[in-house]
Formats: sequence, structure tokens, C-alpha cells
Amino acid sequence: MTEHQHNCGCNHDHEHEHEETYEYDVISIPMEDGGELDCVVIDTFEVDGGNYIALVAEDEVEDGDILLFKYEELEDEEIELVEIESEEEFDRVAEVFNQLGEDEE
Repeated sequence: MTEHQHNCGCNHDHEHEHEETYEYDVISIPMEDGGELDCVVIDTFEVDGGNYIALVAEDEVEDGDILLFKYEELEDEEIELVEIESEEEFDRVAEVFNQLGEDEE
């Protein structure tokens, strides 16, 4: 009988799955109550010459609501998030974001 060996670093002689770890960018959004909401950057994209970003709360990555913002690039790779105020603009940005997701599938 041969012994099963694997190099997963768990020091066990059995088969099992290991969780994959992913690296992602996180942006902290200031909240009205003075706290911050840490969000994972899903994507950045351009719509009609404007820069937009899609985020999801870090603790709701699997099933959280997508947050869409316009953004402006500042110095030192920093960005400033700008709320999308126009319903028409938001609808257009959401439509483009949804199409991007469909294209990746």
C-alpha cells in the first residue's frame, strides 16, 4: 500500500479542498454616522467619457448590493468617489455595468 502525499502544508495525509485566497482592492467609504464601509472594487469602467466604479461591501461580497459611483482620479493613485445624482445617468451606468458582466460570462 502506498501512502498518499500532498504538499498543501497542512501536515495531514488525506485529500481535502483548500480555500483559495484572492487579492482585491478595498476602498473605505465614509458613512454619515462617522464610520466607514469597506468595499471591494469589482470593476472600473468608462461610460460616455466619465469614469465609474462598481463596489460591493466587503462583508457582503457573495450576495451584496452593487454600489455604483462616478470617480475622479487624484494624485498618488487616489480617487474621489462622486455620487451619481441623475437617474438617467445612473440607469445608463448600470446598463453598461450589466453588459460588462454578461460579456465576461
